[in-house]
Amino acid sequence: MNWGTSAWTNWNNNASASASNTTDPPSTSDIKRPAPTTAPVKKGPKTVYYLGILRTAPNQQATELATEMDLSSSNWLTRTSYEEGLVFTAKTVAERTSPGTRHRVEEHAFDVHAYGTSLGFTAILITQSGYDKFAGQAVLSKVVDDFKSRFTPTEIKEKAPGTFNWPQLKTFRADAVNGELTGMSAVQAELDETKIVLHKTIADVLERGEKLDSLVAKSDELSGQSKMFYKTAKQQNGCCVLM
Repeated sequence: MNWGTSAWTNWNNNASASASNTTDPPSTSDIKRPAPTTAPVKKGPKTVYYLGILRTAPNQQATELATEMDLSSSNWLTRTSYEEGLVFTAKTVAERTSPGTRHRVEEHAFDVHAYGTSLGFTAILITQSGYDKFAGQAVLSKVVDDFKSRFTPTEIKEKAPGTFNWPQLKTFRADAVNGELTGMSAVQAELDETKIVLHKTIADVLERGEKLDSLVAKSDELSGQSKMFYKTAKQQNGCCVLM
């Protein structure tokens, strides 16, 4: 299966175009991080499409509590489907991220970073492809710590979605674009290769027996137009969409 060249890539073709125009090389520090002997070269910004906190519980659909999105890569004709695709992806990954686990899903044009907490919520970051996995988890750690400091466990569990007054999330997303979160290096130092579960496709995150087609068809997050867009894109890439 190659989900990266399938319906989702076409669904978010504007994001793919944005990613293809960057001159940033992919990170080469994923496996080993030796101490630098010279000043590091400052990398250019990476697009952060989505940053959010989602309420999660076993056998229940994830619920967005607070989110920030960058929809500038889409045009007005595709913006609704683009936004719905981001939300669908965030919820799909969040619902399959167990408490205390960290995931990174590497796709053709984007990466999904996830951090499940023991307080009934998961933090999700969706970025341009090539965003450093340690930096991504550092962003999520900072976001989770700030969220926990501002809201009680009862509020996190029961407060109505859309009523969380948390303007700091917008700042977190903006800072994450340039990797400028204060204390990021310290958080990264606490992570190691074994703590981040890597997945090559969205489908790899699904549980045994689950089919992406079925999830799309049953999703309440996707409009009929988005589902048709997905179906059409899949037909155009029928050789390598799903197994």
